[in-house]
Amino acid sequence: MYFEFSRYQYKGKTTHMAVTQFQPVYARRCFPCWDEPAFKAKFKITLEVSSEMVALSNMPISSETVGGSMRIIHFEESPLMSTYLVAMVVGIFDFVEDVASKGTKVCVYTEVGKSSQGKFALDVGVKSLDFYNDYFGTPYALAKLDMISIPEFNWMGMENYGLITFHPTVFLFDGPSTTSTKLQEIAVLVAHELAHQWCGNLVTMEWWNHLWLNEGFATWMSYQAVDSFFPKWNILLDFLENTMSTLKLDSIAGSHPIEVEIHHINEIDRIFDDIIYIKGASILQMIQSYIGAEHFQKALKKYIQKYAYSNAKTEDLWVVLEEETGEPFKDFMSTWTKQPGYPIINIKHKGKGIQVEQAQFVLDGSSRAGLWDVPITLRCSSSTNKFILKHKHDNFDVCGERERGGNIWIKLNINETGFYRVKYDKEIKTRLQNALEANEFSSMEKIGILENSLMLSISREDTLASLLCIVYACREVADYSVLTHTSCMYILVFQIVQFYLFSKF
Repeated sequence: MYFEFSRYQYKGKTTHMAVTQFQPVYARRCFPCWDEPAFKAKFKITLEVSSEMVALSNMPISSETVGGSMRIIHFEESPLMSTYLVAMVVGIFDFVEDVASKGTKVCVYTEVGKSSQGKFALDVGVKSLDFYNDYFGTPYALAKLDMISIPEFNWMGMENYGLITFHPTVFLFDGPSTTSTKLQEIAVLVAHELAHQWCGNLVTMEWWNHLWLNEGFATWMSYQAVDSFFPKWNILLDFLENTMSTLKLDSIAGSHPIEVEIHHINEIDRIFDDIIYIKGASILQMIQSYIGAEHFQKALKKYIQKYAYSNAKTEDLWVVLEEETGEPFKDFMSTWTKQPGYPIINIKHKGKGIQVEQAQFVLDGSSRAGLWDVPITLRCSSSTNKFILKHKHDNFDVCGERERGGNIWIKLNINETGFYRVKYDKEIKTRLQNALEANEFSSMEKIGILENSLMLSISREDTLASLLCIVYACREVADYSVLTHTSCMYILVFQIVQFYLFSKF
């Protein structure tokens, strides 16, 4: 679909607007070009439109000529960019506008009479520009940023350079009829498309098998941005929920790696899924948790600066991370991007330390032979530790002398930032339950422990009785986000028991 003629109401009549959608390979249907991400070019666009129409493109207008009922509009030359990011929109619109802190003009265009519904998206857009300018240390590359609501649009959002298109149901804020959940969805989506102005537009994947460099990054960045300017929303809980859903998806037959080999353009549209978006974002979260937020941000700044106005592949990111941290990312991260699935980490006491073993987690309980280099974070009562499990199994001395023995507890995967599941032996699990009752964990960790126990029970890695013990340990929790999980699990367990009992008669 390279041109859409979207219907909307104007002065009581149905009229049409023209909208381009060139991702992934539809620019070639509009103009002659090498329609691949690596073939970047500068574009000078001219449109001839009816004089009553508004015409938008990636760049600001440089000049226009009016002749009778028509206008010829010339846009400024763009910076180097990929063909799929070229955009044009023609129609009749209202708009609201603001200016970001570094002087970038930001406009939100809507159908006539609906401009007030775009004010929230405008506010998020300005905040996002300011956040990303600071985070990446590289200023937004264009003089303006337009965002526009497109009725009957086939996508939720499209990150065209300087002219982002959205479906109105996920973009406009309609006052009392918009729920708080919808408000958060609008903010995350706007922040996602704004993140693409750096991760995708400024630095573009070399070919579509590296799509996660665009979509995984934009997904991860959007949650970081929204959490920074709406901290009361605790939006990272939503990110955790999405990660847990993707863990389920990635544990069944038919899942695919983050990097999918693309041999023909007809294969590209099939890979826009949660493995690319959410698992891609989740492994970035795992890396940041392991090396620390400051090191991770410094590495991303170098990555953006090094490949600005150019293209990158997955290995280029690992090289930059290696340079910043000294960790061998190029070696061990390929286990996460080039194979499907993820590990379950089995942990038990051994001597004064722990023995850790990994196997591929499969929801149906079958056996598969995946092996990962797993960056593991761990809390040992009051202390924290981290290590990389590079083999099938290994031993680690993770607790200090003061904490060995006694009633210490061990919890792998601090704040559930790792993309793996954990199975504890009986002794460690009992102490973990006691720590749950003592309210030692964050809401994210409580949800993670509950979800982890449920999935182990479903896959027959652990017993239903073990799940009930974990749920019971959370009986005094008052946090709504945790309560929704415990309530759902009680219902599920009741249904399982009911099914078992009735099947006996």
